[in-house]
Amino acid sequence: MIQNMNEATMSRLEKLFHNAHALALAGRPYTDFVWMAKLDQAKGLDVGSTYLNDKAAHQFIDAIASVEMEHLKDKLLETNFVSILSDGTTDVSVQENEIFYIRMCIKGTITVHFLKCAIVPKGDALTIFRAMKRSVEATSLEWEDVRKKIVGMGSDGAAVMLGINNGVAALLRQEQPCSIAIHCYAHKLELAYKDAIKVVPLDKKAITLLQGLYYLYHNSALNRSNLKAAFSSLGQKPFMPTRVGGTRWVAHLLRALKNFFAGYDAIKVHLEQVVRPMTPIERVSCSTSGKAAGLLQLMTHLDTVLYLHNLADVLTVLSRLSLVFQERNASAAVIHGSVAEAKALIQHFEEHDGPYLTKAKSIFCDGAVQVVGAQFHASKQQLIIRLTTSLDDRFEMPGIIEAMKVANFKVWPLPEDLVEIQGFGEDCIKVLTCHYQSVLETAGVDAAEAAIEWCALKAAIYSSQAANMKSLTWERVNRLYPDQYQQILVLIDLILSLPGASAECERGFRMVKAVKTDIRSSLGELSLSNLLMIQLHSPPIETFDPLPAIHLWNQGGVRRPLFWEGQKESKKKMQNKAAATASATMGMGLQAQHDQDPDVQPSTSSGAQFQELVGSVDSDTSLSPSDKDSGADSELDERTVDELILEYCC
Repeated sequence: MIQNMNEATMSRLEKLFHNAHALALAGRPYTDFVWMAKLDQAKGLDVGSTYLNDKAAHQFIDAIASVEMEHLKDKLLETNFVSILSDGTTDVSVQENEIFYIRMCIKGTITVHFLKCAIVPKGDALTIFRAMKRSVEATSLEWEDVRKKIVGMGSDGAAVMLGINNGVAALLRQEQPCSIAIHCYAHKLELAYKDAIKVVPLDKKAITLLQGLYYLYHNSALNRSNLKAAFSSLGQKPFMPTRVGGTRWVAHLLRALKNFFAGYDAIKVHLEQVVRPMTPIERVSCSTSGKAAGLLQLMTHLDTVLYLHNLADVLTVLSRLSLVFQERNASAAVIHGSVAEAKALIQHFEEHDGPYLTKAKSIFCDGAVQVVGAQFHASKQQLIIRLTTSLDDRFEMPGIIEAMKVANFKVWPLPEDLVEIQGFGEDCIKVLTCHYQSVLETAGVDAAEAAIEWCALKAAIYSSQAANMKSLTWERVNRLYPDQYQQILVLIDLILSLPGASAECERGFRMVKAVKTDIRSSLGELSLSNLLMIQLHSPPIETFDPLPAIHLWNQGGVRRPLFWEGQKESKKKMQNKAAATASATMGMGLQAQHDQDPDVQPSTSSGAQFQELVGSVDSDTSLSPSDKDSGADSELDERTVDELILEYCC
């Protein structure tokens, strides 16, 4: 036990665990642990001689991750409701990875915690569901104990995850009938936008222009360099064309549009130079010249340019909504009010120009002298009409999602709307308590008591918090009423436990790619999960306390932190004993020689003879200088070996 370790040993282990923790946070390989220990020794720090290898680093990191897993286990035991977030990807070793997060809410405080990154041999629903069970059991809790608390599951719209009949969500409902599957709101938003642009005539031209510019400057160092020179000649900061797509491609498209607008003049100057070179040195290949001519024609087409600016106005609204959905603490209730607000802003653009379009008309239309083409007007109208329709279709709310609006203060009635306040939320509470009857009873919630407490809590909030209603949080409400309204506040915790998006899984995949790289492609499931656990949830280097991890590691088996120190001490004792024995033997021999012939004096002192005996001084005068430098077993130098090879070959 730790009590049996002396202060010096504990100090060494603390330094080593700090190194292992920093190693995991930085995403460095285990082998770096060796040189980090050597660096500490060079600084004069005492890290001992034991556990200075990559295997020890692996054990230390596993212990640190186990401490975080213990914290997660404690939270799971404390909470009444949980939801599971899941998504899949293929890693650098071409293996299917399923990443799992667990979401819970305790007294208004939402927690989203990494659970495990499981490697699955096959990406079907049954295999993924088994991996989910295995991931939950990695917390040392039984699946059955956690299953009773599951109220929902969040994922992207893949059929294998949310399929009604054979998806993972369907398998989960077989074991927990009250759980609901939530299609990630951020993914829904992207799909709604994709549905809308299918019928817009100018959209294909606009996207082709942005993609063509990106490839032109991304795949050619010369073109990129010449574009920077064009920016420099205009005295502007360089903005390179960027990708149109990406994980969050709505925001990526908006970024591509902003860079295009900022670099419009420089891009136009460079394309004109490519199409009509002033000197023979500026000439380029026919394919590049033809591509530049086509791009120049597209970016000087008025309808296309105006459509791009109108698109930027629309995407600004959608990107703001996407960011709301991607927030870590965003619950399923966040949908209320957010989508309606975005739709209102987009419909406003049907009759009024947005900021980007207004600026574009002032630049490209010469103060309304130049007439805007009918193609732009048709595309603008179609984009707005189709987008509002797609948002309605994609964000159609079933009864259980509609009932969750009681947990969103932004959609509560205004304090002056007394009639609406009186009946607000009563039907929603009935729907929720009916659907989640089994898990609420397990949590000790009585449906009738919850309905009564809802009316009382609503009155208390309006009477004391009416001024800051829109910024009020349930965490604050729990602090204001710690001993009151416990039944209804537990129901609110259930609502807040339901996820609004699976964006956390996307962030997890980014971490997976950073940890499991080409040079670390052999990382297994446990090692990868432990490294992710530390990076996502372990304290920073400055505040990390290694003692819990040391304690946990010390309980994992027989530990010998002074092993190599003991080996060195034993070796030293053996050497001292051998030297003492040799000295005594030599002394007895010299005394016997002196007794036989007292007139003969020894040619050397006993100390010198002792040094010859133990081999610390080379006093063999019969050897040549070359024999003294190399020994009988010394290797030949490279030149000698080469000469011998030639000799043997001849």
